Amino acid sequence: MFSDIRYALRMLARNPGFAAIAVLTLALGIGANTAIFSVFNAVLLHPLPYADVGRLTAIEEVVPKYARFGPSLPVTAWHFREWRKQSRAFEQFALVGNAGFILTTGGAPMPVSGSKVSASLFPMLGIQAQLGRTFREDEDQPGHDQVVVIGNNLWNRRFHRDPSVVGSKIVLSGRPFEVIGVLPAGIHVPAQGELYALGRDRFDADFFKPFAISEGDLAIMAEFNYGCIARLKPGVSLRQATADI
Repeated sequence: MFSDIRYALRMLARNPGFAAIAVLTLALGIGANTAIFSVFNAVLLHPLPYADVGRLTAIEEVVPKYARFGPSLPVTAWHFREWRKQSRAFEQFALVGNAGFILTTGGAPMPVSGSKVSASLFPMLGIQAQLGRTFREDEDQPGHDQVVVIGNNLWNRRFHRDPSVVGSKIVLSGRPFEVIGVLPAGIHVPAQGELYALGRDRFDADFFKPFAISEGDLAIMAEFNYGCIARLKPGVSLRQATADI
């Protein structure tokens, strides 16, 4: 074996161009196979762990005059509101945005990353709290949104798995919020950046608050800033849904 290896190395040293092409070809082939298997594994062998996942879809916007920034964009809250009112192809919609705060309860101030989400998101995905509950529709309104659901990691790290955290008040960037629930371990809720083509990698939010769309969010020319998840009605195809939206 060692003799064969020495011989192979001598041959490669005599033909460095061929050796480089061979190594590059192998690297590309292995990389492509790994990428294809990753998709196959995630989509077919281990599909997303959500309820009735075959009818879930992310929605992106296509705006021709902004095409230089990318083929698609996140959605606006104004369009989201209109889809929810008028769409005949979807039975549920949920809006997802980023929410960063400084947590000052239970120890030294620490930055926490979260998501503001429509109250419909957790029922749509079939996610239930391990303690407490998730959001009610009436809490997804400005002035009624001072509630949060915290992730299992934050519950462990900051609150030492104390069940009495549910029902207590915590302070986020100087604002009091009531903790109404704790999500189970191992649950991943899609973040804003995972829901459109130019988004960033996934992250697991420390907490969630109701989106509570404000009047400022509903400006017709408001920024294309948010992720959107929707559930198709039974029997509706993606082609039909695209035409409808």
